[in-house]
Amino acid sequence: MKILFYALVTIITLSGCATYENYLKSTRSWIGASKESLMAPGAWGSPDQVIKVSENKEMLVYIYDEQGTTPVEVKPGTKEVKWEGDKKIVTETPPIITGGQEYEKYCKTTFYVENGNIVDVAGKGNSCVQTDDWSEALSRH
Repeated sequence: MKILFYALVTIITLSGCATYENYLKSTRSWIGASKESLMAPGAWGSPDQVIKVSENKEMLVYIYDEQGTTPVEVKPGTKEVKWEGDKKIVTETPPIITGGQEYEKYCKTTFYVENGNIVDVAGKGNSCVQTDDWSEALSRH
């Protein structure tokens, strides 16, 4: 289930119109639900961490963390040779290299649970975004 969650987050961040507001709408829809329904197959699944705060309070933490390097693309340089009379003119442009930058996409979603029910949720990171379509898919129904 975690693989499905991570795949969905990746798709969401690559899709158009992904916003933090959609992420909040989706995650906040779980407030009032039981922790069992959140952790059920087809929902968020098993959390990455469970932090026991007290006898009846805990935090369910879901972490998405992707690191990588953007693909390197090389546009070849050019070389043009012209003759003007007996004079040789060579014009060269160097290759253009783009990409190769390192990146990290991260989102930590914490559901706060009291007496078995979700009472609050918080998200932190640069990849806590969703599109309208995925917001609906990850919302509580």
